[in-house]
Amino acid sequence: DVTKDTVMAFWPVGLGTGGRNFARDNIEAGAIRDVKGHIDLKRDSFGEDGYLRDSDLELTFVAEDAWVKFLSDLPPVERGLGKGRLTGNSFRVTLDSGEYGGWDLDEGAFVMPAFNDHGGDFRVFARGHGPISLVMKMLVDSRLKIDFDPERLSGNGEMTFEMFRPALDDVPYEDIRFTAIGSVKDAGLKDAALGFDLTDGSAKVNVDQDGMTISGFGDLGPSPVQFTWRDAFNDGDQPSLLSASSIVTPDFLNEFGVLGRAYLSGEIPIEVQAEIGEGSSIVADTALDLTESRLDLSEIGWVKARDKEAKASVHYQGLKDGYTATVVFHADDAYLDGDFTLGGDSKLVSATLRRAYLKNKADVGGTV
Repeated sequence: DVTKDTVMAFWPVGLGTGGRNFARDNIEAGAIRDVKGHIDLKRDSFGEDGYLRDSDLELTFVAEDAWVKFLSDLPPVERGLGKGRLTGNSFRVTLDSGEYGGWDLDEGAFVMPAFNDHGGDFRVFARGHGPISLVMKMLVDSRLKIDFDPERLSGNGEMTFEMFRPALDDVPYEDIRFTAIGSVKDAGLKDAALGFDLTDGSAKVNVDQDGMTISGFGDLGPSPVQFTWRDAFNDGDQPSLLSASSIVTPDFLNEFGVLGRAYLSGEIPIEVQAEIGEGSSIVADTALDLTESRLDLSEIGWVKARDKEAKASVHYQGLKDGYTATVVFHADDAYLDGDFTLGGDSKLVSATLRRAYLKNKADVGGTV
């Protein structure tokens, strides 16, 4: 066995200084074994730029219990097992297994492609799998300052992380480029929207230094939903953005204390654009197309037949206890424009009707 310092001694101090210092400070190994190497120096070994050729120096080794830290505010790879190769003008460590923040690491690499490229990028790569909540916890605990409770998330994911960093000692964060791309299965999100949990989800995840995008589908309460969630990093108190497509069913209405099956037959497509702020506060705009559904409000003398055009929009704003909704509904023989406040139990607290119109029956307004 040899130490890391022995391997680093073969990497000349003046070559690829930033990459050398990064490897010195951020890569460790419990044991370095099976070391093989050769040095073949000739008159022309150092080119015009003063750097060795790859063929003039080669050192290979096996690393056990390796430790690699990508960024100061992210956890390190631990218990890594892999191989390393140092040549006259490059350095590479590849990992076949390890652990990363509670995830199992399937493969990883640190690659310094050329010492003679002053300030050029070196590459860090990792691919692994594990609980998606642990990835979110890493982001929440990092400099990205994400306001999110990781305990709301469930499901397992696969992720590939890649970082390119200039081989210099002092590198500002904005000059470091990274991506994390992966997928999540059997995903869940507690209190995802409108008081419902997201279950049986499947999603694609894309993260870089600017922000995060999650796109997928699942069940929001009793209704299927397709969604895209975007969150920019380091943007102060700006809200996350959610776009979703779903359907309103009788069972969906039942969750709000409305006897949906007594009034609705069929399904209503719904499009949602929402902003999710601090503490999961939500402001949303929805558009509903009721054309293919049947609405039976016989108690007030109105029935909308299937295939009869009707549309509605709802502006929704979550409150500390309940929510408010501004509803506009229009058909050729009916119109509704009003504000409604519901409590935490989804029961009506107040209503302001700017206009409620039924052809040949009523045209009123008022406050309840």
